[in-house]
Amino acid sequence: MRIGLYPGTFDPLTFGHLDIMKRAAKMVDQLVVGVAMNLDKAPLFSVESRVEMIKQQVAKINQTLAVDIQTHQFDNLLIDCAKDVHASVIFRGLRAVSDFEYEFQMVGMNRALNANVETIFLMADVSHQAIASKLVKEISRLGGNIENFVPEEGCYGGVKEGQEEEEQLDNNNEQMMNEVRCESERSANEILDNVLNTLQTFDTSTNNSKPSATTISSSNLSDFVKETQA
Repeated sequence: MRIGLYPGTFDPLTFGHLDIMKRAAKMVDQLVVGVAMNLDKAPLFSVESRVEMIKQQVAKINQTLAVDIQTHQFDNLLIDCAKDVHASVIFRGLRAVSDFEYEFQMVGMNRALNANVETIFLMADVSHQAIASKLVKEISRLGGNIENFVPEEGCYGGVKEGQEEEEQLDNNNEQMMNEVRCESERSANEILDNVLNTLQTFDTSTNNSKPSATTISSSNLSDFVKETQA
């Protein structure tokens, strides 16, 4: 049984990804779609959500094309993932020359780790060459229409919901930081007011007529706190 592995982050799953899956599945007995956790990319969707989106789509592909596509999430080396799913070939999609430069280096490293696993590059269909998950997320974030780039079932609505959740999280974080900043300013003002009161008491008790600390006002101290926190 010849097993192939098609790895990626799939955040989100696009029509370009589905095109590669369909074509790769015809070249092997079973195609495993490896869903990488890849926290370094700060994915919009959790790995569980991405796996579920892919499962919804490959179920229809399996039925329509009579192929066998499975899913597998991983957080280890790609070559180790290939070993885990017993894959002898890795499929990678290419959209431009810039993709090949990166993939060429990856193939060299993977061959050094395991020479028994081959890599097959599939050029993206002309109609999908401009589609990139990163650009899809950016278009959605700026209010653009992404229905021509991602499947409607699950992915389209999911991207919108994910963007809204991300914006809400950013707003919550900003609000929290503002509250912390205000609390810090209040605490600093209280400390400086106490210092001022102490200095004023000391000047009075020693009959010190010098204007030094007693000429400092609370407003000046407040301005000083803001300058030091800027």
